[in-house]
Amino acid sequence: MFEMLFGTLMVSIALFLPGYPFFRALRFSSIASFIAAPLFSCAVYGIFPIFYYEVGIPCTIFTTFGVALVIGWAAYFATRRHRSRGAALGLVRLPQPRGVFINAQSARELPFDWTILAVYILCGLVVCSLAFGLSLASPDVPYIRYDNQAHLTISKSFYDSGMWSCLHPNRYLDLPAEMRSIRSGAISFYPTLLYGLTALCGLFTGFKLTAAFNATVFALCAVVFPAGMFGIIRSAFPGNRGVYALGAITTMCFAGFPWGVFVRALFPNIAGFCLMTPAIGATMLCLSSRTLKQSVRPCIALWALGVPVLGLAQPNAVFGAFLFLVAYLAHVVGESRAKTAPASDPKSQFKRRVSGIAAVAIVGLVIWIACMNLPFMRYVVHYFGNSIMDPMYIFRKLLFLRFDAFEGQHLLALVTFIGVVDCIRKKRFWILFPAAWFALAWFIVRTQNTLLTHFLAGFWYTDHVRIAGILCIFLAPIAADGLFASCQLVYFLLGKLSGRIGYLVKAALGTLIVALFAIIVFLPNWSVPIPDHDGERITGFGTVYTTMHDMYSWKDTHVFGGDEHEFVQKVKDIVGDDLVINFAPDGSNFAYPTDDLKVYYRNTKLTRQNDTAVFIRKNLVHYATDEKVREAVDSIGAKWLLLLDYDVPYEEGNWFRQFKNPSKWRGIMHIRDNTPGFTVVLAENDMRLYKIG
Repeated sequence: MFEMLFGTLMVSIALFLPGYPFFRALRFSSIASFIAAPLFSCAVYGIFPIFYYEVGIPCTIFTTFGVALVIGWAAYFATRRHRSRGAALGLVRLPQPRGVFINAQSARELPFDWTILAVYILCGLVVCSLAFGLSLASPDVPYIRYDNQAHLTISKSFYDSGMWSCLHPNRYLDLPAEMRSIRSGAISFYPTLLYGLTALCGLFTGFKLTAAFNATVFALCAVVFPAGMFGIIRSAFPGNRGVYALGAITTMCFAGFPWGVFVRALFPNIAGFCLMTPAIGATMLCLSSRTLKQSVRPCIALWALGVPVLGLAQPNAVFGAFLFLVAYLAHVVGESRAKTAPASDPKSQFKRRVSGIAAVAIVGLVIWIACMNLPFMRYVVHYFGNSIMDPMYIFRKLLFLRFDAFEGQHLLALVTFIGVVDCIRKKRFWILFPAAWFALAWFIVRTQNTLLTHFLAGFWYTDHVRIAGILCIFLAPIAADGLFASCQLVYFLLGKLSGRIGYLVKAALGTLIVALFAIIVFLPNWSVPIPDHDGERITGFGTVYTTMHDMYSWKDTHVFGGDEHEFVQKVKDIVGDDLVINFAPDGSNFAYPTDDLKVYYRNTKLTRQNDTAVFIRKNLVHYATDEKVREAVDSIGAKWLLLLDYDVPYEEGNWFRQFKNPSKWRGIMHIRDNTPGFTVVLAENDMRLYKIG
């Protein structure tokens, strides 16, 4: 756990230290600057490597973190000196922030805000430690899943090569071109920001790549995500300290995010959604403390960084932020226009409010439809891979927040429902809109495949896991309001029964309610000894803990299990940095990121393999008798062959479920201990290392 926390500290320094002074230079408040800081830092870590790749400059601590630090602090001191000189000459007059639709007291940054922000991050650290950190069999244990072969392998390739370009995402950057099994392709964009951050964490800490990857994801979930949520909830409920204080708890209460996204190994989406919250939160803090006119420039500057960063993390995060901010901006514009009408004319106020909201909504809808029809978005928007399920069953799952892999969260669902009612009662309709959009989208993608499905959820591949994750993010502020309203309801009822309640009694009672809520929500599975009954009680977070523990363990039921990991470590001691031909579907594609073994086949997909790789894959068994096979092996410089499932029939093997056609690997799968041209060097159970030749 120490390694995880140390890695989190290093990643947090890399994200917040350069970005904070940069946003202070742009006249953001100190707390908004802190929240937005990762956007600037990630812009440097994601964009500069594109140019570094073209000119051959490797990414190091100095060319990434060092450059970001210099730019951020140089901007801060330059603008500070400029303002001081201008003010002395009477040339600069700084406008005082004032609320658009809230009073000045609620918009003003207070010391209390920093305390609550610290509580948000503390809650993030505690919950992530319970659900993620303590689930790790070791700090460097990987999640063995098909999707994760790309995330870990490209991260390792970035780390080894120093080339972090999102236009050249390659699993083989550590190898010369002639030793790679893939074709040399044209420029191709892939969201690789998480991989660059992982490589930077590895440079800072010296951790193994898998440990650096775990620490980077932990930092995003435990620090960046809750910090951004503070900005959102602080701005959504201005002046209500109770609600945005309780948001520290509700932010981390939902099993659907980040843990539901973890299960599918959609780590770029975790990075995108975590970075989405600071982008939204900082924007809302800016809008809530200035007039609309004063907010234009800083918001443009913020999103000039925000859009590329979210795109580099996972482009669909841009559309999540867009939906939320359209709702918020419609509210801000509507309230701003309503205030221009005479206070004595409510009818005129209503008309101006509606016209402002409608104008923003129409512009937002036009942009949404235009993006849906962009040629490069067509495949994403029209993709559909879900099973159609019974609508009533799906509705019940949605009602009780029972997202895939986890049990329902009944108490949290009740508190969230109270929050919905309270928001309706207080006419905070705007904050319900994003959550309602994604609730409807989640229901639709599970029950039908229609034009509405793709309109609501197309930017997320109509994938219910991604939709559930973003829904949970947008439900967190509503749940915070519901928890606060629940406390108020208890105070009211108790007051009716016993008269006026003192402040200390309220404080003690509120603490008790919140503590009980947190205990019940985060309670693990438990058992009650009842005769003739199972007595086991399954909880939402109980299933999170057990699922995460199963994911991050060296189990033999995994395609790349603990015994295979130990065998690969022995292989590494023998072969060193030599290239090793392998059979990727047996899990050996994970040997490169986990144990630095330079395997030849690093992907079970066959679509991008070059002619040499295809020829070896189909004909290696004939090495001793076919000169062309020997020439092909010699051309890549391979001296070894690794098999982790020796002589295991396809029907009996433990493979990735995406592995469907073993005949395409016949040249490797048919090799035996007595095959000419191959000498057994290391053998344990069904695992083999052969010397070729």
